[in-house]
Amino acid sequence: MQLSQYLGPILPDFVTSFLAGIPVFLIILVIFFIMYCIVSVILIYHWTQYGMKSVTVLFAETLFVFVSLFLFTLSFMSLNYL
Repeated sequence: MQLSQYLGPILPDFVTSFLAGIPVFLIILVIFFIMYCIVSVILIYHWTQYGMKSVTVLFAETLFVFVSLFLFTLSFMSLNYL
């Protein structure tokens, strides 16, 4: 008795690009990135202006920026695999 492997449902092949050939996911990610940058600038401004300007504020800013850059880099790299 031979068992066939279950491949899952067959989904329709959606075209995820506009007329110019730019992927929809890239446009959504760029729009999100712009909004995220605006919120980040406001957050960092408030941290520097109204914070205690201590080591913890500097640590929080540094951690926030590096984690954000890492996540966005990972997101842009993952678009190559779609």
